[in-house]
Amino acid sequence: MYYYINKITNLSKIITFVSTVCLLFSLQTVAQTIYTVSKNPKIPAQYDDLQTALDLANANDVIYVHPAVENYDGLDSLVIEKPISIIGGGFYNDDRTYAGEITKFNKIRIKPVNGKVKIANLAASRITIEGNAGGTIDNLRLEYVYTDRLNIEAKGSAFASNSLYIINSILPLISFEEWPALVESARINIENNIIGQIANGGSSHLLIRNNIFNPAIFGKIALANVFNATLANNIFFGDDEENAIGTNSTEFCIYDRNLSYQTTDGFHGGTDNVIGSNNFSNKNPSFTSVSGNWDTLEKIVRSNFTLVTGSPAIGSGTEGTDIGISGGEFPFNPRSRYGHPHVKSIKINNPVLGVSDTLRFTIEGVYPSSN
Repeated sequence: MYYYINKITNLSKIITFVSTVCLLFSLQTVAQTIYTVSKNPKIPAQYDDLQTALDLANANDVIYVHPAVENYDGLDSLVIEKPISIIGGGFYNDDRTYAGEITKFNKIRIKPVNGKVKIANLAASRITIEGNAGGTIDNLRLEYVYTDRLNIEAKGSAFASNSLYIINSILPLISFEEWPALVESARINIENNIIGQIANGGSSHLLIRNNIFNPAIFGKIALANVFNATLANNIFFGDDEENAIGTNSTEFCIYDRNLSYQTTDGFHGGTDNVIGSNNFSNKNPSFTSVSGNWDTLEKIVRSNFTLVTGSPAIGSGTEGTDIGISGGEFPFNPRSRYGHPHVKSIKINNPVLGVSDTLRFTIEGVYPSSN
């Protein structure tokens, strides 16, 4: 008797298992260990408890956290105190991807560590980056993240960072907490994000570049009490009646090649700001398509923020780049998928089986080198 194999059942389990094995093998040469965590009964992994994987992980290790119904930190905060990468399966998935489930947390707190930390491709109600007198943010990268509130917190009136990049994320509010009047040691790059508001802080090494601000995502004002920052190549998108850039509340800031559209104010005012003549006031950036006033995550993801031919933002930024999230060093398209290990193809090598034969198949996987 012979059996004909027409399909593989429990395909997601096979894919997850083989992907994990391939990842573990592929990273041996760079002294990394891959850990997989899942609370999703349809996606097997090494652990169902993230804290267990976090406790086992050493410097430079990577933890992949699969989408699930539950938060991975329950009602508590996940605390990061070692140089590792935590990469989720998405902050927004439609019904065709993981049945709409996402990798989500209640709160994440990142403390100063000596080494690289990456938090990517996940959602959290709140993320706090903590700086204090006893440590320095050495190399932190936050990307492809959605969080209702990102706090950059100076404990004991101190915050030091050599390299802090916040990129390619959707952030209703970035709030500087307990921020001293002048923090020279805070090197922070906020680039190629979609933001509602940045509030209550600044640094002579704070670069806010190639973002799109829509104050309606959080409130009514894009910038609230920001100081000593450089703002370049940003788009401030409003609706005439109530949304503003917030220039009047900023101090000692440099505005270079930004664009505003339908805001109640323009590029003027504030205290001792340096506002160049090369900013564009009330110019339609001409996005390809936007969903309504795009003030929710779903509307943002369904919108297309690429620039149509003839847009005044094309090539008008510093060094000839585009203004907005499609230009700069980290071009961002919220509609695109973040690099994540996945299976490229499955081939059944012997579709006809005898009674005691063994099924043989070949699975080809892809590991994104950017991670």
